[in-house]
Amino acid sequence: MSDILHQNILNDVSGGTLYVASGKINYANPAAEKIFNKTAAEMLNQPFAKIFVDYAENDDFNQIIIDVIEDYSRTHENIVQYFDGKNFKYLHMKTSYLRNKTEKLGILILIDDITEVLKLCGVELSLQKIKELNTQLETRTK
Repeated sequence: MSDILHQNILNDVSGGTLYVASGKINYANPAAEKIFNKTAAEMLNQPFAKIFVDYAENDDFNQIIIDVIEDYSRTHENIVQYFDGKNFKYLHMKTSYLRNKTEKLGILILIDDITEVLKLCGVELSLQKIKELNTQLETRTK
């Protein structure tokens, strides 16, 4: 019962949610499908690195995710550029690590498409600006 309740809650949240365990995507909610322009069926049980390598424009996005998967020691928060095959999007991602007392269970990745918010705020959308914003996030986290 509890698993069904949790899945229903995650299906209804407006932000994208991915659960990655052992390097594979085990869950993707409808918001993640929309953000990434991929169906859950295309993503589930696939190695994370295999799913998002379609476009060279996503190299920075992929590197951040690989860093997250390899480094369970801290929470990661980044803004990344993502190309979904049609449009460039700017995503705010935050990770949370799921563990029990003796082992790492997986990573919960929360994603918000902030493209329109940045445009409305007049923020210049560029890779350089993303790096500046990430520096600010890192400073805030410390």
